[in-house]
Amino acid sequence: TLTFDTPLTNITGLRLETLPLAGIKGGGPGQPENGNFVVTEIEIDSWSKGKAKERKRAKIKSGVADFSQDGFNPNQTFDGKTNDQRGWAVSPRGGIHHWTTYQFAEPIQSDGGTTLQIKIHQSHNAPQHCLAHFRISVTTDEGAISLGLPEDFAALKSLPKESRNAETLKSLVAFLGKSDAKLLQLQGALAAAQRPLPPDNELVGLQSKQKLLEIATPDEPKIVQLRADFAESKKQVENRRLTLAQDLTWALINSPAFLFNH
Repeated sequence: TLTFDTPLTNITGLRLETLPLAGIKGGGPGQPENGNFVVTEIEIDSWSKGKAKERKRAKIKSGVADFSQDGFNPNQTFDGKTNDQRGWAVSPRGGIHHWTTYQFAEPIQSDGGTTLQIKIHQSHNAPQHCLAHFRISVTTDEGAISLGLPEDFAALKSLPKESRNAETLKSLVAFLGKSDAKLLQLQGALAAAQRPLPPDNELVGLQSKQKLLEIATPDEPKIVQLRADFAESKKQVENRRLTLAQDLTWALINSPAFLFNH
């Protein structure tokens, strides 16, 4: 509940800005780690300064926001359901500016200044989905009240071009990074282009065959023996005297007749 005085009269509308906040996990404007919040109802009472007994409830005619989560929009914040779970929310675009503008059905009139009392109901999973940082302003503009720009962006718009740099435009760039439709489309296309292509069926088949061919097969006993015989024969060729002695020894061992004749 916020109560404050203003010298303004003939107040025609109100703007609620939800602001980023450094130092919390989600970066604001809400308390959760994703920066979301749910404003379930907003009530505006007013009276002429010093005349609280003349309190009147302002009727909201319409509300518009820069962005609303699916199923959660500003029109649900002035339907008279203070304990409802629905309202205005901004998931999945936490961490940046958001704002909603309300137009009253009838201007708030007063004598000698106005006292405003604004109640922001946040019944959805409170206190987890409560606002962490916000700002309220009112207007006396006549006619249809547009969404307009929040204070920070309006100030940036008025900056001379030579004063605009990465630091001064940081909040605006962050906002556009999560809200500009063309940029989001391009980011989506880039992410899709960077995804790996599905594997080629023919290549998968060849890779499977390669793995099978890389498995070592045991040598047949005959091949093992043949290799040993080949190695021995190679030694014999290199030393003929040794070979002759081996042949003679083999003959003496295996042929008694040869021994007798000798």
